[in-house]
Amino acid sequence: MQNRSNTDRGLFRRRGSPYWWIRFADENGRIRRESTGTTEKKLAREILAKNKTLVVEGRYLDKKRVPKTTFFELCKQYWELEGQHKRTKGLSQIMALWEGGLGNVPTAELSQQKIERYLNDRMVERGLSAATRNRHVAMMSSMFNKGVEWGLVVENPTRGIKSLRENGARVRFLDQEEIHRLIEAASEDFLPILMTALHTGMRRGAILNLK
Repeated sequence: MQNRSNTDRGLFRRRGSPYWWIRFADENGRIRRESTGTTEKKLAREILAKNKTLVVEGRYLDKKRVPKTTFFELCKQYWELEGQHKRTKGLSQIMALWEGGLGNVPTAELSQQKIERYLNDRMVERGLSAATRNRHVAMMSSMFNKGVEWGLVVENPTRGIKSLRENGARVRFLDQEEIHRLIEAASEDFLPILMTALHTGMRRGAILNLK
């Protein structure tokens, strides 16, 4: 087997990305992995060499460009290129909740602490369950990972968020006879709430906050 050329060390491909990626150590010894934004290996090799030169001269960390992508722009790009093709139910509504809660701020300002605070507030104010909160984290993490691949963000701020322990109780669904009995016993005022819950699976807090 032919050995890889020294000039190609630090060049690699990443699944799901059409571009060449580079890997090198910065002035602090931290390993950096970045998309070059090009599919041409020769150009990617030149970008890698330039970054290594900046490191040697002690200028890499000073010159590192931080993308000015806003959170709304990231959501828009993710939805158009990835999200709308997924089978995740209600993803567009969930992303709208993120936009309303986090605002159109630069993604560089979205820290792990800020996102955790947003999710914790939703658990307190909206009755968000641990399972749903974990689902939000997983979906948001997927979006930020794609943002990193596309060069829209520098890092994924949700990476350090730990999953909460979910209720291990068994999920039980009503059979048709039980549903009919429940509908017949419901009051006129409660029936719309009951029918909404049966047809959508929404939680009590979400239904009561509908307008």
